Amino acid sequence: VEGGSAASVEANYQRAYVLSQSSDDSAKKVNVLRGLGNVFFLKGEVGKSRELAQRQLSIALAEDNRDLAMGGYRSVGMCSFFTGDFSAALADLQRANEIYDPASHGMQKFSQGTDPAVIGLSMTAWVHWFLGDGAAARDNIHQALAHGDAIQHPFSQAYAHGLAASMFQFCREPDATRQHAEAAIALARQNDYPYWFGWAKVMQGWAMAALGDGEEGLAILQDGLKIYQGTGALQITPYIQTLLAEIYGWSGQPELGIAAVEAAHGQGNKTDVTFYEAEALRIHGQLLQQSSTGDGSVFFQQALDLAVSQRAPVLQLRAAMDLFTAAAAVTGHGNLEAARSVLETIFAQFHSVGQEPDLVEAKRLLDRTD
Repeated sequence: VEGGSAASVEANYQRAYVLSQSSDDSAKKVNVLRGLGNVFFLKGEVGKSRELAQRQLSIALAEDNRDLAMGGYRSVGMCSFFTGDFSAALADLQRANEIYDPASHGMQKFSQGTDPAVIGLSMTAWVHWFLGDGAAARDNIHQALAHGDAIQHPFSQAYAHGLAASMFQFCREPDATRQHAEAAIALARQNDYPYWFGWAKVMQGWAMAALGDGEEGLAILQDGLKIYQGTGALQITPYIQTLLAEIYGWSGQPELGIAAVEAAHGQGNKTDVTFYEAEALRIHGQLLQQSSTGDGSVFFQQALDLAVSQRAPVLQLRAAMDLFTAAAAVTGHGNLEAARSVLETIFAQFHSVGQEPDLVEAKRLLDRTD
């Protein structure tokens, strides 16, 4: 009703944690660790959440309890994702998905609020996208949506559509982003889920701006951010601030965009969440170019270096395209061929271009002869 990171939720879990210390019931202890870890997770305190998630998993593995291990693997994997360790995230999320059995675990949607398969499949879709496997990402997100519809559990359906909206935002597909955002908004409004209402309005606002209605899109995104943070959540705030900065750039207000994106990475980021930091750095560079206060190359290179360390091919490709474009804009720039070589190397990682916007754009740049 209030959101998973509301002060009243944390207070109850903190009290439950104290009580659980005198219990010999492992399931109760793990459930408290999961719930309290989720509070910190949604507040963007991923380090604290990871510590509790690892304790969940240790208890489960020590007792050879697969049911409890499923949640432990999922929690650890999600913490890895939000701190940008995508490969580790995939391994743990896939372990959790393999354990899931609808007959055994279907009731968890009532005891824990969201169906485990919807969470696991949706998050695995995100991870696949960041690791460069768009086909697997789409397959997983459609499985999550289908499962949510099959079990007819509104909160799980809102979760699936909310994460689907974000995944298609990653893909730069505003029509699909808007479709899933509006589905999540309808569920959240009908059932009074403020967390998903705020999240989905953010995605709806970005999609509207991307489709050309910058003024209304900006207003909707800002309203969504206010609602989202009103639940006590900060987890995706750096991501949202990056989207806000991007819209300011589209709207011809780069100075406001720079202020927004400076809060999304580096010392400006008050959370442990870094999964979208390479994009924040890259967009910062674009805004500097737009405001004529720099060519952005330093930020593009930082974005590329971070994306390489995260093994995130699409984010590498975007940063490399911006480096190439920046080099091409400078007459006699000695780094142009080096920038082209980097872009060609990254582009070669992808097996087919298809209709993926980033790949189409990269091919267009590389095909230029001027």
